[in-house]
Amino acid sequence: MKKIFLLLYTIFSVTLLFSQEKAVIELQKMDGYGPHGKTSFGIGEKHDSKRKELYPAVKNIPENWNDVREYYYELNPKQLIYQSVHRLDTMSSSLAKLLETEEMDLKDSVNYTEEPLACGINIVVGRDSLGMHYIIDRNQNNDFGDDVVRSLVGRNTSSSVPNNPDYVFYQYWYEGKVHNDTLIISLSEINNNVFFSFPQFYLSTLKYQDNTYYFCKNIMGRGAFVVPAIPYFSALPPERRVLEGQYFNLGEDTFKLSRILYDGKFIEIEGAAILTDTIKTVKENRNIHQASDQAGFLAPALSGRDVLNGDLWTLDSVDKDKLIFIYFWSTTCGPCLQDLPNLTRIANKYNDKVEFVGICDVRTDLNTVLNKHNINWPMIKLQDAETEVNKYNIYKYPSSYLLNSERVIQRVDMRSAQLEEFIIENIL
Repeated sequence: MKKIFLLLYTIFSVTLLFSQEKAVIELQKMDGYGPHGKTSFGIGEKHDSKRKELYPAVKNIPENWNDVREYYYELNPKQLIYQSVHRLDTMSSSLAKLLETEEMDLKDSVNYTEEPLACGINIVVGRDSLGMHYIIDRNQNNDFGDDVVRSLVGRNTSSSVPNNPDYVFYQYWYEGKVHNDTLIISLSEINNNVFFSFPQFYLSTLKYQDNTYYFCKNIMGRGAFVVPAIPYFSALPPERRVLEGQYFNLGEDTFKLSRILYDGKFIEIEGAAILTDTIKTVKENRNIHQASDQAGFLAPALSGRDVLNGDLWTLDSVDKDKLIFIYFWSTTCGPCLQDLPNLTRIANKYNDKVEFVGICDVRTDLNTVLNKHNINWPMIKLQDAETEVNKYNIYKYPSSYLLNSERVIQRVDMRSAQLEEFIIENIL
């Protein structure tokens, strides 16, 4: 990423006093790929979504296109749900279930508005005699007829902003008003699959006790990063990521990231006045007695019935001299299935030093997968009533945690190659 931060000590600087229980930091949008680095991802087609009844219909898709695929990217899912409920004459059972799952209050006029906002992006992809093309509803009028058709190119590996970026209009509700904004979206293709990325990120500097820190977050990225301010930064390791409800340090003091608002436009943090007891514990014991599913903290409780032998597996049942590698995966996750043979090889090779345990979201026959890959390390079904994993913020597969002998999380989101490299460098 370009070294664009030399002037940021004076630009977008925020100074806060933590005499109040909570403080809200406003971040500024920057062009480029931020702390997550260059990332791209695929999403399901519009007609396959369980929330498709919320999505607006769009007209004027080119009639000469074949292999047409429609997508809807939710920029503000809760606002979308809220405004949809107030728009519909009757509420379907699926929408009622969605409200219950999201724990939303339909009378909440502080965080949401009944006014229909442009809080998602309609995109269509299709093929003609010249190749694959796409259209983005950039002005959010639910009509592709007034938008530019562009060619869909191969996946871009550059970390820079595209030369001809697609700016998309969107809206959000804050402090009783509708705010208008734009963001950059980039589309690419590999093996006939469509990938999306957002080459922008949010950034602010914060001064606290004579030190300066960056608060930063990728557009549409999960969690935020809080790091000491330096003239520039590149992609940061996942261990530095802080999710909602997790903790971070400013110097010797520990704070909680309570909420990320509007994808990162605002970040709400809780300070010493509300967390006196927690902060005292964390400071005196260097985080190791405070349970949280982030690097440097004691791993939350985890247990379940091993499907291979029927025994109850817990963190406490593992030899204290061993590391523990926790692997969350799904039977329909391609990258998970691809890595299982490598993980099994590592588990067998270093079984005297590392205990492996899998937590599987079972969507197809689990035994078939276990037998195919000769898996002989403990495996727990996520859906089993005895399984306890509630304190782990799992939002994607695979997700993983490496614990040391004190059951403190050392690394997160390691793939097999990274895990083996760590074992060789730090244990053997």
